[in-house]
Amino acid sequence: MRKKRNSKAASSHQESTVRSPETKAEKFERIAERRVNEALRALRLLGNLADRRNYEYTEAQVSTVLRALDREYRALRSKFSADGGMVGEPFRFSKEG
Repeated sequence: MRKKRNSKAASSHQESTVRSPETKAEKFERIAERRVNEALRALRLLGNLADRRNYEYTEAQVSTVLRALDREYRALRSKFSADGGMVGEPFRFSKEG
């Protein structure tokens, strides 16, 4: 013979596992943590390019990379300020000379 489930106990168990909707602040923190860690990892990988045992580069190339990063960093700061911000262009070395 089957036992009848206690409907009150079952419903209270279900209620305890139901999550409240994520707030915008919680969503910001969840996504920001992941994206900042990805950005930090990418910056560390860029830093690996400084190893002259493995790479050859000119000071002009370094300046181009750092300017692009600086420009994007300033655009990011601008987006978090009151006046909004602009969308950045993808990074490319110019094919001139």
